[in-house]
Amino acid sequence: IKIPSDVWKGKTITIKVPMYHTDDYGQVETFCCTSRLITPRTVTAFIQLKWYPYNKSKSFKHICSPICHPSEKAPDFTIRRKGREYQEFSGYDMMEREGLKHMLEMIKDDYDGDKLLPRSHSSADPPPIKRVHAIYGVNLPTEVGAIYKRQDICLSEGRLSSLYEPDKKASLDTRTGFSISGGIMKETPKTKQSVDDDREVSGDGTVPYWSLQHCKKWNTPGRMVTVLELEKAEHREILADSRFHNEVLRYSHFHGKMRKL
Repeated sequence: IKIPSDVWKGKTITIKVPMYHTDDYGQVETFCCTSRLITPRTVTAFIQLKWYPYNKSKSFKHICSPICHPSEKAPDFTIRRKGREYQEFSGYDMMEREGLKHMLEMIKDDYDGDKLLPRSHSSADPPPIKRVHAIYGVNLPTEVGAIYKRQDICLSEGRLSSLYEPDKKASLDTRTGFSISGGIMKETPKTKQSVDDDREVSGDGTVPYWSLQHCKKWNTPGRMVTVLELEKAEHREILADSRFHNEVLRYSHFHGKMRKL
């Protein structure tokens, strides 16, 4: 259903909406080697539409998962588009607004309910070993977020529709070091990383830098952590990168000799 443009101008508009019984819609009956669509039971609803301007104090609740709360060090983006105001939401928030409650229940049951805690402790705490050597790529544009806008539809007959779509006209202050294209926001080699003393660096094209470098936090008196960052090494292609192979051989050979000594 296309929402009339006059609604956005503050007018109250009444629209007529046909509604079909779910047991009948799209069903076929067969008789004597012929088939035809069943005429569905229908009712007509008259819906009155009125647009109320955005009010931040009455916004939807945030339902971030236990590890999805924005950090106090998270950058404050200035997203620009005339006549629009943007609000920060997590993936949890977006899924709830899209009505994907069964997916949220699956995440809660299969991941948050896992005794190994794959989305909290076991994804953040160090493994039970004394030595870690991490090798990963850096300085490729890496997706870190997206900017969406609300679609002006309530229902698209015959197919599923999303309430949101990427806002392709949104723009960012380029001084942030982030880029945006088609509503997709990426970190770049010019992005200052607060988790690494504002060093300018980005991820490996798939994993953001803040996640790649998390292993550095495991470096403690009882655990030695070393890191090698490979310039422009892509997330999967790093496995075919000779620099990666050479480093694995060098590190293994060195520490193999050390154990013999």
